[in-house]
Amino acid sequence: MMDGKGDQAADWGKPKPPPTFSSSQSETEKGSRLNPLDGASFLSLSTMSWMTPVMWSMSRKQLDFSSLSLSPLDGADSNGDRLQTLWDQEVCTVGLQKASLNRVLLRFQRDRLLLVLCINVLFMLSLFVGSGVLVHEILGHIIHIESSTVWGGVALCFGLVSVELFRVCCLTLSWAINLRTGVRLKTGFCMLGFNKITSLRMHSRVSVGQVGKRRVNV
Repeated sequence: MMDGKGDQAADWGKPKPPPTFSSSQSETEKGSRLNPLDGASFLSLSTMSWMTPVMWSMSRKQLDFSSLSLSPLDGADSNGDRLQTLWDQEVCTVGLQKASLNRVLLRFQRDRLLLVLCINVLFMLSLFVGSGVLVHEILGHIIHIESSTVWGGVALCFGLVSVELFRVCCLTLSWAINLRTGVRLKTGFCMLGFNKITSLRMHSRVSVGQVGKRRVNV
């Protein structure tokens, strides 16, 4: 009995090995389990609360460094394939001579641009309501203190705090979406240029200097 308890105590003292994945699991499923940003909800992303478990693990020196790796959703493979598909659709629609890379890049980030635009509109509205309406009402409440009630002042202060918190959440969410969109756009664009350079080296006799020149012009 004592030996069994001693073995259990020794097992508790040993650090837990990192989670292993079978070969049948895809790289995307593995990265989604490791990267906490992929499982963050809309509210968690806007308040950055998804970083709380990561910071807590760092403080306890139990951080799994594999969770800090780049998410497969932000990698070059998936974004490069998506950008290549959009480019092929653009070429099939208008032809190679009239195809526009700027139009393809806008289509690549169209949904996120619309979302960020709506968030910025809400940010401006909250900024106007907070500094232009509620602050004016609070000053009027202080000037006419005789005809004002305590609960009215408390309600105005609570409304101002709520609006400011909402404004900060909008700003944080817009920053997070823009940052991740930029990462996806950069990785996809670099993958598209890499595929183009590879095809030039394989299907034509292009020198190293010409490849470098084409790479700069991508």
